[in-house]
Amino acid sequence: MLNLTIARIRKSFTQWDLAGLTGIPNYRISLLETGKAHPKAGELEALAKALGTTVEVLVDEDETGSLESLVRSQQVA
Repeated sequence: MLNLTIARIRKSFTQWDLAGLTGIPNYRISLLETGKAHPKAGELEALAKALGTTVEVLVDEDETGSLESLVRSQQVA
């Protein structure tokens, strides 16, 4: 779920930060971000709420931006 990674980085959250806000273990967030696991019921809602976005944005492949450009913009800021 590349959109999850992008949304998390935009908020300047670590996986640990997001875990603390959602109650989802950080290792599970890592698995979700890398596509090695699919979200369970309720996880998408909790992630979207913590990141100030919607479930639709997290799962919409058309919303996926360039992670590389996002990281560069974070380094400039």
